[in-house]
Amino acid sequence: MTATQSQTDFDPTSYDPCSPEVKSNVEEHFSELRRKCPVHRHNFSEDQLRDLNDNAFVSGRVDEMYSITRYRDVEACLQSPDLFLNIEGTGPERMRPPPGGGTLTWSDGEAHKRSRKITQPALSPRAIAPLNPMLQNRIDNLIDGFADQGHGDIMKDFSLPLTSGMLTYLLGLPGDKADMLQEWAFAILSIWGGDDDAVTRGTKAMAEIGAFVAEVGPQRVAAVENGEDLTDALSMLLTTPDGNGSYFSQGEVVNALAQLIAGGFESSATAITNGVYLFLTNPTELEKLKTRPELIKTAVEEVLRYMAPIEGLFRTTSADTDLAGVHLAEAVKVRAVFASANMDEEEFTNPREFRIDRDRAELQKHMTFGKGVHTCLGNALARQELKLAFTSLFRRIPTLALDPTNEPTRNKLMIIHGYDSLPVTWDPASVRPRTEAAATG
Repeated sequence: MTATQSQTDFDPTSYDPCSPEVKSNVEEHFSELRRKCPVHRHNFSEDQLRDLNDNAFVSGRVDEMYSITRYRDVEACLQSPDLFLNIEGTGPERMRPPPGGGTLTWSDGEAHKRSRKITQPALSPRAIAPLNPMLQNRIDNLIDGFADQGHGDIMKDFSLPLTSGMLTYLLGLPGDKADMLQEWAFAILSIWGGDDDAVTRGTKAMAEIGAFVAEVGPQRVAAVENGEDLTDALSMLLTTPDGNGSYFSQGEVVNALAQLIAGGFESSATAITNGVYLFLTNPTELEKLKTRPELIKTAVEEVLRYMAPIEGLFRTTSADTDLAGVHLAEAVKVRAVFASANMDEEEFTNPREFRIDRDRAELQKHMTFGKGVHTCLGNALARQELKLAFTSLFRRIPTLALDPTNEPTRNKLMIIHGYDSLPVTWDPASVRPRTEAAATG
């Protein structure tokens, strides 16, 4: 379907959430689905079924998935965690439940409450605030590193190294391990691909994370017990009790770290890259931000609303139920599509208009970090990364523009919504030094 195709021509059965062609203009599909088929059923192809079911980590076969695209229906799903479960994974597969009830996004009920209580202090706004000087320094170092080139790729040269570097520090890994962290993240995500080599890489990454925890964990615990104030996430995961005085086992720490690594840098990097694209293609809004820098907080929320970096996440139904007039059987995979809910005309005024001074009350409704008990724990760090990234980039490189000779490309993975390559150009002579940029703010 093209952006100019008549609405009456749209056939909901043509929507394939796994299709790279659909991903190239997925927003148009979401608009039509909200209107004609708000709970969309997709029957997997034979190739897709092999990928989904021929995997040592799956617990049961899947043949279909349902995408929920309207805001009110996504909200109903997220606010019913006993009916729409996380325990079989947030992807389209029915993954084998982890022992002990699981952790974080791979858990439900009391196990989820416990793991969230242990993990939350490491990712709270209070824990993130002291990182601001380091975050700003890393942003400026990256800009200094490519300032004289006059061209580059925002994702490759800026967004990914920024977010992976900050996550490396937050998790307590050595500073030179940012590349390794990226490899771990992509390998862990590949476990759910069905390919034997991908599963091997993912399993190897989990083993390496386990070896790291086994090596440095006892040292971190001993240091905390001796009175050292260690605030890295690994130390806090190892030494923070739940409400009943118990702690994560080593296996639970490894699982929690793996989830933070897999979900903690690519989504933020995609959000930064999406935001740069949105500002460069909406020059009036960029000028508004430059003249009214106090709008940066609402600007960040509008970027997150307009182009949610995670297209949607899955749940598994715990019983037969009905949603928006569609019957969902027990144990089917249901996808809450955040990127569509954020564009619902019934909830947002002119949702396809990118406007950084949008009403705050309206922006608070966006679903980008989920909603309810599984709201993303990493939202404070993500928001701060976006805030400082946009402020610094547009202050220090006032001539930043899309590269007219290289088209941006969109991520083709079903879970990711946005750009994985954003070629840009600028006049090196226009780049402002970091001290001047800091002095103006």
